[in-house]
Amino acid sequence: MKLLKTKLVLLMLCIALMLPAVVGAATPTNDSMIAAGDLRAGLGQLLGEHALLAVIAMQKGYDKSADFTKAADLLNQNTDRLTAAISSVYGPNAGLVFKPIWASHLTYLVDYVNATVTKDDVGRKAAIMKLDSYRTQQAAFFASANPENFKAAAIEEELKVHINHLLDALNAYANKDYTSAYANARMAYGHMFDTADMLASGIANQYPDKFSTSAINSPTADFRGALGQVLGEHALLAILAMQKGMDGKMDFEPAVVALGQNTDDLTAVIALAYGQDAGNAFKPIWASHIGYFVSYVKATAAKDTTAMKMAVDNLDAYRAEQAKFFATANPQNFIEADISKALKEHINHLLTTFDTYAKQDYSFTYPNVEMAYSHMFKTTDVLAAGISTQFPAMFPANKLPDVGKSTVIFKINHTEVDVNGHKMMMDVAPFLKDNFTYIPLRYASDAVGATLAWNEMDRSATMSWNGNSVIFSPGSDVVIHNVEKKVASAMVTMQGERLVVPVQIFAEVTGWTADLAEEGKVIRLIAP
Repeated sequence: MKLLKTKLVLLMLCIALMLPAVVGAATPTNDSMIAAGDLRAGLGQLLGEHALLAVIAMQKGYDKSADFTKAADLLNQNTDRLTAAISSVYGPNAGLVFKPIWASHLTYLVDYVNATVTKDDVGRKAAIMKLDSYRTQQAAFFASANPENFKAAAIEEELKVHINHLLDALNAYANKDYTSAYANARMAYGHMFDTADMLASGIANQYPDKFSTSAINSPTADFRGALGQVLGEHALLAILAMQKGMDGKMDFEPAVVALGQNTDDLTAVIALAYGQDAGNAFKPIWASHIGYFVSYVKATAAKDTTAMKMAVDNLDAYRAEQAKFFATANPQNFIEADISKALKEHINHLLTTFDTYAKQDYSFTYPNVEMAYSHMFKTTDVLAAGISTQFPAMFPANKLPDVGKSTVIFKINHTEVDVNGHKMMMDVAPFLKDNFTYIPLRYASDAVGATLAWNEMDRSATMSWNGNSVIFSPGSDVVIHNVEKKVASAMVTMQGERLVVPVQIFAEVTGWTADLAEEGKVIRLIAP
């Protein structure tokens, strides 16, 4: 992506120029540094998500896809989150003013899509006129909120670029020029991070007591921003490409090509920290998991369960190799097992999103799209914190949010599980039975970084991690932990097609602490 490559060149220059001055530099307070970094990263995450979700929703609308409504719902939820971010800076009344203005341009984009479908040139021109009116109102909002730092004309121009990217992406898609369609989609996404940087800088200048202006534009913030940008884009492009493959769309290959271009950008970010040789080693490892996802898509479309299993096995092998790469590059700050676990969460998000899409269960698909995207920014925080700590001369303002101890949160009768702040939808909920708490083994094992294999012959499930294993059998209260038999507090059982186990025996065999809160309605698993 041209915009990102320009940013990386500037980041390299900034690092080189600032090194001699590091010792005498004034250091802002830790709280203002973290707040500034979170402001910039958070705005980039939300605005970038808006751009690619808009592209996806517009494509779905043009194709009259059955999941258009759910894609549009997710885009509207992004508006809610963006409104919350604006409200956190300018107050709830400002949020009430902001939301209908911002939401209006989504309506006008849909009007443009519908007019394009019916080849209604008058309708298209009317939608463009409404979009022009929107950007005037939106620019006036920001200029009024921050008159010293935001000028209406400059904001209008930013919004014009944004709108043109989205319209150009849709027009190219409608004309079956898929290479241009995805090029414009990626430009739309990247441009939103530039807009986020501009907004964050203006807000920091407006409220210097809350946000460190030096931290907003520090090499650490630049690196965190570049890494989050490419990892977030990877997740959404991967999801879209997998959907295209399942549906047999003509733009499947161009979508995969765009995903490959994202890999090039991610490689450039890794090389910035660890050098070009490391970048050259990283690229084929990362690219391999994209190939395995493509294989999984093709196998699913062909209903080839053997090939599907092979793709999943290859993804497991990939994450071990990728985790080893990072642990070798940064042994003091990256633990191989932790990186492997984070990669498992990423892979599970994409597979769950795809599997539910293939089943046309869109109510599960799109919440997991959001989770897959946001998980990439949590991963960014972990990687950026480790790398900035490893290279304090390159990244002197290395104050990033603490990662903390791994925690998994289930809720009774809720199908959402929270893993270190990353949420995923499950197809079965934890429950209470005879005063015993049950959790779904598949999701619990994924959450703690273990692998789970089902043996149809004796109808048992084997969970494995770090050289350990435990065998669970439905209808039995005996589990085999390595070679030792242990008696659970209650029998292992089935809930639909999922094996569910008492939380106490799961905690005992894994070594995690089980904490039951809110009268047993909330289950926390805490890493040893």
